[in-house]
Amino acid sequence: MAEVRIEGLHKEFRGKPPTIAANNLNLTIEDGEFLVLLGPSGCGKTTTLRCLAGLESPDRGRITVGGTLTLDAARGIDLPPERRDIGMVFQSYALWPHMTVRRNVEYPLRARKLTQGLRGGWVEETTKLVEVDGLLDRYPGQLSGGQQQRVALARGLVARPGLVLFDEPLSNLDARLRDQVRSQLHQLHNRLHFTAVFVTHDQTEALSLADRIAIMNKGAIEQLDTAQRVFEEPATEYVAGFMGMTERLPMYLRDGSWQLQGGSALQGVPEILRAGVQMVARVRPQDIYVEPEGSPLPSGAVGFDAEVEDLAFAGRFCDVVVQVANQRWQGRTLPGTGLGGLAPKRKASIRFAADRAAFYAPDGQRLVGNLSVGGRNGQ
Repeated sequence: MAEVRIEGLHKEFRGKPPTIAANNLNLTIEDGEFLVLLGPSGCGKTTTLRCLAGLESPDRGRITVGGTLTLDAARGIDLPPERRDIGMVFQSYALWPHMTVRRNVEYPLRARKLTQGLRGGWVEETTKLVEVDGLLDRYPGQLSGGQQQRVALARGLVARPGLVLFDEPLSNLDARLRDQVRSQLHQLHNRLHFTAVFVTHDQTEALSLADRIAIMNKGAIEQLDTAQRVFEEPATEYVAGFMGMTERLPMYLRDGSWQLQGGSALQGVPEILRAGVQMVARVRPQDIYVEPEGSPLPSGAVGFDAEVEDLAFAGRFCDVVVQVANQRWQGRTLPGTGLGGLAPKRKASIRFAADRAAFYAPDGQRLVGNLSVGGRNGQ
């Protein structure tokens, strides 16, 4: 295990226009912590990981892993990957096809001349942890995708590195295998307590694996917090959109009441949000309910009227697309109500609980904390 410190990390790819992939990044990863770098393509998460691994040389910055200085651009120190105390698990598995599973897994031990690991049964111990110990004499071409990924995981862990880096390792697996390997990785971390940095664009992977999540945007960290806080209290509208609050509702205060573009009125907007004259609500589609026109507004809910555009059966509820003020929103009917009298081209009442939404100022910053936690209002 190892504490990781990143100080002033800066990497720019020169071109037309130039791209800043790491923008004076500062980050401390605690000993034994599982940190997830989350964000869309081009946000800088993979470049940051490659700088940690020694696969990319930054323009400026310092990195220490477990007290060992691995990078200091100002002093010309940039240790190659093989001299850093790291393990790496790649998206493409990167297994040598001409080597057996045993030879693939033991490669880091041979490369680092860790004879005590070769003689001490580290290969057998690590492959047993990921349940591929019965495949040691097979070649990668004889394995399924899930088995190959577990072999790659064993190879990343076998040398008992202080830091393990994961570059979107589950993205090539189908949905069932992805869930299985993700669960297994979570159990392994709980058992071994290695320090990990995991890169992904998948919020489900991030939420289920991370002790903390760093949401990245243009080479910088937009929010760094626990998985629960990032999910429930996204600090900026950018984070909210990336964490599943995909439905966006611009709101304007006119004549003492909140309205949508086009003049549609909103009901139930919390009084604590009346400090400005405009804001944006962000909500997850699964937290938006569509009811027949004229349905009463529940306590603690925000509501408005819209026109139904499309309905689709989804089991215990129906997915509904509505249109209001030239904007489409996606919601669902209440569980067990089916269509509930809804039909295309008919008016409907849209509802979402205020404490399931996030409200942002025009600059994208959150207006208040979680509305369901009274003590945090106004933070």
